[in-house]
Amino acid sequence: MIEGSEVFIDDSLTGMAAEADVVAVGRFVAQCDDRQMGGGSEGDLVTYKCLTFEPSEVISGVVTEPLPVEFLGSPTDGTVPPDEVAVFLLDKGGSESGRYRVVNSFGLFTSTQRAQVDQPMRASADQAVSGLDDLPRDDWDQFKRHLRREVGAR
Repeated sequence: MIEGSEVFIDDSLTGMAAEADVVAVGRFVAQCDDRQMGGGSEGDLVTYKCLTFEPSEVISGVVTEPLPVEFLGSPTDGTVPPDEVAVFLLDKGGSESGRYRVVNSFGLFTSTQRAQVDQPMRASADQAVSGLDDLPRDDWDQFKRHLRREVGAR
């Protein structure tokens, strides 16, 4: 149940962009140091896997260097593709400032084998870009142009 596992559940481009500190197109280029939190008296041990995101185009926000993006679970299991992606990232802030996460499981787009414009963190292509009926779904470059128009203008 997505509503129970997401902090921010809006899946519209403008809603995600309003929540995000950075909206960009680029690639995940390398693994960065995983981080463990919790365990012992603090409760269950949680491992954040980390990938370095290198933007080729920043649509919204300010980026001066590649960004460490943390994921629960293993983003290297095919969920996060090596190809070009569009991401909506949120700086974790506080003591975790400078570490980023995707705003929600809707906030990462790419072109995959299952769909030309896909949200690979969703369980199936049938769910991909649901609620975003006005999005171009058949052409990755057209999707990026749409993203620039919708988000870059804010």
